[in-house]
Amino acid sequence: MTTILHLRRLATVGAVLGALLAGAACSDFFNVTNANQPLLDSLLANPTRDRLSAAAIGVFGSARTGIQNYIWRLGSMGREGINLSGNNQPDYQEPFYGPLQGGGFGGALWADRYQNIRNINIYLTALATNTDLSAGEKAASRGMANTMKALAFLYVVLTRDSLGAPVDADRAVNATTAPFVTKDSVYGYVIGLLDGARADLRAADADTVAFPFPTPPGFAGFETPGAFKRFNRALAAKAAILRATAGTCGTPCYTRAVADLDSSFLDRTATTAAGFAAGAYFDFSNGAGDISNGLSEPLNGDTYFALDSNVANADTQPVPGKVRDQRVLDKIDPAVVVQRLGGIPIAGTLKFKVYFTAGKADPGHQIPIIRNEELVLLDAEAQWFAGSKAVAVNDLNQVRTNAGKLAPTTVTIASPDTAFVTQLLYNRRYSLLWEQGTRWIDARRFGRLSAIPPQVSGGSVTFEPGARTAWHTHPLGQTLIVTAGLGWVRTEGGPIEEIIHVRPHRGRDRILDERHDSGDRVELLREQPHRRLADGMQQAHEEPRRDARDHGRLGSRAEARADGRVHPHQPDAVHEVERHEQRDEIVHCPRLAERLQGRGEVASQPLPVHGEVDDVQHHPREQPARHDPTPVDLAHSAPRRGTPYATAR
Repeated sequence: MTTILHLRRLATVGAVLGALLAGAACSDFFNVTNANQPLLDSLLANPTRDRLSAAAIGVFGSARTGIQNYIWRLGSMGREGINLSGNNQPDYQEPFYGPLQGGGFGGALWADRYQNIRNINIYLTALATNTDLSAGEKAASRGMANTMKALAFLYVVLTRDSLGAPVDADRAVNATTAPFVTKDSVYGYVIGLLDGARADLRAADADTVAFPFPTPPGFAGFETPGAFKRFNRALAAKAAILRATAGTCGTPCYTRAVADLDSSFLDRTATTAAGFAAGAYFDFSNGAGDISNGLSEPLNGDTYFALDSNVANADTQPVPGKVRDQRVLDKIDPAVVVQRLGGIPIAGTLKFKVYFTAGKADPGHQIPIIRNEELVLLDAEAQWFAGSKAVAVNDLNQVRTNAGKLAPTTVTIASPDTAFVTQLLYNRRYSLLWEQGTRWIDARRFGRLSAIPPQVSGGSVTFEPGARTAWHTHPLGQTLIVTAGLGWVRTEGGPIEEIIHVRPHRGRDRILDERHDSGDRVELLREQPHRRLADGMQQAHEEPRRDARDHGRLGSRAEARADGRVHPHQPDAVHEVERHEQRDEIVHCPRLAERLQGRGEVASQPLPVHGEVDDVQHHPREQPARHDPTPVDLAHSAPRRGTPYATAR
């Protein structure tokens, strides 16, 4: 998998700003009377208190620009979700099928960050020549500005990684572009900015001065220089931990991070959702001219979808019924409308509700910058590699048992580092799902990108009552999601097992095996690398041979429907197939029915238990149901493994 988002190195770092507050908007907090978008020359020539206050608001406003792109683009790389709006093919083609292009998906998440950095540099230049702020107020202002600049550079290096990034960006727009420095140097520069900002915030706090500007609602709790310093230390701890895995810093960076976390707003004892949510946030609104949170889509939205592996990979709670990790239930729900695009086999069947308010989409919902749940997990990582493993295990369990409602981890202080990292990355994935591209970033920094499936494919098939598929295999496994109707699956030599659809909750609990007679459709979602969805093990054109068993009621033939899909149709005595002698590996896939929160939706998950058979055959008088096509890449084909056939009712 590509490990960095490519860019054109000759791109100009920064742009000519006709107004400092470009993108800062005109509603609620970001409505700056008369001074909204002050001219650059006016600010620099006469940086009054009011103009600097307006410019500070612009620093906060431009910091949030592009953060939604950051989340869904890195979330796509980490297989958290996908953009299926269909407006721009590279949005889904490049991250899932490649290659990344410097002018497309891979060249994004660059200009908005450097625009924010340039805004901050202009603000600092104007601040230096101001004559009506006190020394303490200037120190407070510098502390805020350089903290926000460090945050912007963190976003840059997290997307560029081994490319590094330019840090000497305070140049005239007609000057030569800034040189790239190494990844470790970028992290060092970020930490230096944060340490300098802390010194300024300390000085302001000692003078008991207030910020000479208002802070956004998302920074509630950090409104004073002394309180803002705790946010600064949270970012410093994160930067040190990222640097520890980025190069040779290692243990010294982890040790430093522990001290920074102790000076931050970390609360290791948090047990509630509110306790884990405490932190700093970007603000959004649906006001005219402002930036709304487009990631907050209703369940019938057609843009952002959660991938089913978020559910499939989640641990189960220690309660009856195979209830998944509470973080999955809190953040994902079935889509009201399944989204499909031509040319890509991934169907949008699940939606994120990370940014819902009171169960509904909210365009004004805040997006976290850093919050306590992340700090607890950062502390776990830093403590483990700094030598305090018992504290690290306690941190993991604090999140697992309270946020995930899971049993305590099996990791102990005697466990190897690999086992701890596996558990750490699992909890960071689900605690920070769809917030900052955590899964991709973590997999890259711990050398585990191979654990993220390169391709995700999905398809759908509709069966007429009584129809059956042929015997076939899915080399990397299969997830069956029944969206309507009732059916059965079976592995070769195994028992017939029922797969069902459960109606959404309608005012009372419904049992998992409640049946109904809606239309018969089975959604097939699976992770596979550039290959067809299923490997047919026997086709109807093979030489027929009658079997002594009676399969008269099982025969079927695939025929096209008016809507372009194909379903097994009527019995056809002509298409009988012979036994196919071959040695193959079979996977028995017992069904795990699980309810997604209170909606009563059921997903059926295969759990592979490998066995081996010498004789694999199709049942006579049947052909495979044709699925939506996926690209075929035989060079990346995996060994064939058995999967169940499906029958609809």
